[in-house]
Amino acid sequence: MSMRNMEENRMKQALRLTMAASLMLLSTAGDAGINGTQNKSVSAAAHNGLSFPAGTTLAESAVIVKPRPKRVLLVDATLQVVTMAGSGDTIRMYPRINGSMGVDPDTSTPLNNAVTKICTSAAGGDYPTCSLTGTWWLDLDAAAGIAPALLDAPLQVDLMVETPAGNVTSANVYLRTHILKK
Repeated sequence: MSMRNMEENRMKQALRLTMAASLMLLSTAGDAGINGTQNKSVSAAAHNGLSFPAGTTLAESAVIVKPRPKRVLLVDATLQVVTMAGSGDTIRMYPRINGSMGVDPDTSTPLNNAVTKICTSAAGGDYPTCSLTGTWWLDLDAAAGIAPALLDAPLQVDLMVETPAGNVTSANVYLRTHILKK
């Protein structure tokens, strides 16, 4: 197969994944939640209308059924605040792999790679359009050097959300994981 054909196949696959994720987001516009795609290399999930009490909450999960060597795990997530109580809140969002591992560049603690935003409802604040988006990666070979059993079982990717004040009363969450060859 020529390089041009390989590149065309990759572009077609990326377009199919983007279209599937877009359709999934559109289809969840009134749903409480949906777990969309799940296979060997892609998993996507979305949930609407989540509330976040003070502290850390598991917002969404996705599973990669068969992780393999010489691959990189990509994680994309978006959180959109729909309603908020009080004057606002600080929102932190980060992925956690298999219950305790973070993502690159610092896999030791998941919180080290958090996306953080202060959403305020005061005049001039960004509410009601407050949203967070993050993209993270994990080199599976390097991670397997730290946790050898990583490639022996499905990868559980949890999207964690932390809100110190607990003022987010409704939010929509989207999580997509994808394995790519290095």
